[in-house]
Amino acid sequence: MAPDIRVVGISPGALATKFVPNVADGYYDTVLKTTPLQRVPTVEDVAATIEAVATLIRFTTGNVITVDGGKTL
Repeated sequence: MAPDIRVVGISPGALATKFVPNVADGYYDTVLKTTPLQRVPTVEDVAATIEAVATLIRFTTGNVITVDGGKTL
């Protein structure tokens, strides 16, 4: 399908949302302390990555971009 269709996956880390009910007390504090960029990723962080892939990153396909502030390093 290339070059007309590119495939790029976006893999977010733990996001600061209320999407998942009953998150344990202190969960986001733990995420914060164990993330190299020292904050919990937001929905806006993921949206900005998607926007960048769609508008700026032109020569990438077959990849997964992880948006987790370096937590998986």
